[in-house]
Amino acid sequence: MAVLGTEQPRTLYRGVPLPDVYLGKPASDLDPDKIKRGYIALARMEHHLAATRFLLGERLSLADVALLAYTRLAHQGGFHLDG
Repeated sequence: MAVLGTEQPRTLYRGVPLPDVYLGKPASDLDPDKIKRGYIALARMEHHLAATRFLLGERLSLADVALLAYTRLAHQGGFHLDG
């Protein structure tokens, strides 16, 4: 149980904060740098998967399973994957 005022910020991975839309904030309050970095990461993953079937090697790995959840819920973070 956290002491009031000492809660740690919620993060996705390696200290990257949860997207603001996911926290219920309007799109106008989004940090443009976070959105830009998110789209860069998604583009890198898409580019990689255009050339290979899986993220690592020739078989399904934990990386594929873990990143599936992020892409399936990307819309909740303000990211649109419809091209």
